[in-house]
Amino acid sequence: MDIDTDFSHASSWDEKMLERTRWLRENAPVYWSEKTGAFILSRYDDVVHVSKNHDEFCSGEGVLPGRMNAKIGMIDEDEPHHGEMRSLINRGFTPRMVRRWEEVFKRLTDETLDKIAAKGECDFVEDVAVPMPLILIAEMIGIRKEDRHRFHQWSDAMIGAQGNLDNPVITAAAGKAALEYYTYLVDIIADRRKSPKEDLISILVRAKEDGVLVQHDSDRHRYHMGAEPTDEQRANDSTATRDTSLRGVPIAKGQKVLMIYGSANRDAEAFENPDQLDIDRNPHHLAFGIGNHFCMGANLARMELRVALTEILRRLPDMRYAANGPELGSSALVRSVKHMHVRFTPERAD
Repeated sequence: MDIDTDFSHASSWDEKMLERTRWLRENAPVYWSEKTGAFILSRYDDVVHVSKNHDEFCSGEGVLPGRMNAKIGMIDEDEPHHGEMRSLINRGFTPRMVRRWEEVFKRLTDETLDKIAAKGECDFVEDVAVPMPLILIAEMIGIRKEDRHRFHQWSDAMIGAQGNLDNPVITAAAGKAALEYYTYLVDIIADRRKSPKEDLISILVRAKEDGVLVQHDSDRHRYHMGAEPTDEQRANDSTATRDTSLRGVPIAKGQKVLMIYGSANRDAEAFENPDQLDIDRNPHHLAFGIGNHFCMGANLARMELRVALTEILRRLPDMRYAANGPELGSSALVRSVKHMHVRFTPERAD
């Protein structure tokens, strides 16, 4: 097994990665990867330390492995801009807003399960896991119902580029999707200026027109060189702001560190029986990150899981694999499942 793989490339995230990161945790938790150009952090305490000490490690030079100098959004901002911008967007994720979106998501869950419940089988990814959260996010940012399929295609194309930057076909598709998506958003923004709604775009438009985002925009253009963390894998990059060290390993100012969240969440020093599914486990995992970049959508994600699992277990309680389990996709950004065929007792009409 090649330990020094390129952690920024999608092809590295294969079936060997669990074994690879286990070896790193046990033998070299702060490991310099020549192929990646970064220190690989695989243990829980180190990921927490880097995430919480933003005066020692910054995100402002890019966070995506393989695109370490490219800025993609708010997650690339350092303080104080990050905190100021975050406080604005948090208005879209208040408990009141989450309760409002819960009613929408309950309706989406019912509609989604209605389409498959009588069939007795489905591809859980294509029929349930993808459309439900995707449609909710589309609703939150104002994507029109007839354009949801385009939103799905844009999302997949842009995410698919991460870890595949050496593939001109994939990167071209991602660039095309980004251009179409941003152009589409321009129309939504124009509409919200005329007719504000209770959604994220309206919140940002109001902040922009109130002058709150002007300073942020000008500063971004001044130093721009090119979202918060979400799934188990989510390898994120930080840069040392001064000479420092971790576990006795010296890290020079300007060197990159790559935090492997999926590995940290399997750290035996932090979790008992870390490779076993334990629904009663104390949830101090790092799936939503930690520190000032903690995922703003965490409460929304928890709500979606609660609603979806409650209804799936109620309506399709004997769901089981129809084949050999999940078919995993390769990505350096998110741990993805391409297909998962399942069977269940068909739901009978009342």
